[in-house]
Amino acid sequence: MRKRLDGKIDKNALIVWRLTAAIIISPSILILAALLLLSLLVNWPIWIFAATLMLTLLAVLILVVLVPKLRYIRWSYAIKEQGIELHHGIWLWKKTLIPMVRVQHVEMKQGPLLRRYGLASITISTAAGSHTIPALVEGTADHVQREISAYAEVSKDDL
Repeated sequence: MRKRLDGKIDKNALIVWRLTAAIIISPSILILAALLLLSLLVNWPIWIFAATLMLTLLAVLILVVLVPKLRYIRWSYAIKEQGIELHHGIWLWKKTLIPMVRVQHVEMKQGPLLRRYGLASITISTAAGSHTIPALVEGTADHVQREISAYAEVSKDDL
């Protein structure tokens, strides 16, 4: 059963994720234009262009509209003195528990799109790998980074 956690990512994550998907899918628009040009100049069957247009529109609908919304709805996190709990996933739901004693360092990152919308991501590194909490408001991200660092330092002192 899926349990909702208190921590949520910012609603502007939808904008950032949609812009990112649009940038990634934009080369297919160029391919679509080339196919239209070939259809008109070389007398290719128009169904090739029509099929490519339908596939492109379907990809835009799924990658730009649907996936960011589902990703936003399904992301939640909780930070407690004992550990960090992350819940996320679209088709495959993932629940991650990170004990504070395993945290090695916490990093705040911002790319140009995140910075434009006042967001930052937090990456929590352990010996087993890293985990990211995406798209938090900058102030919240700073608070989360400091909170995790403080809890991790206390946890290490307890050993």
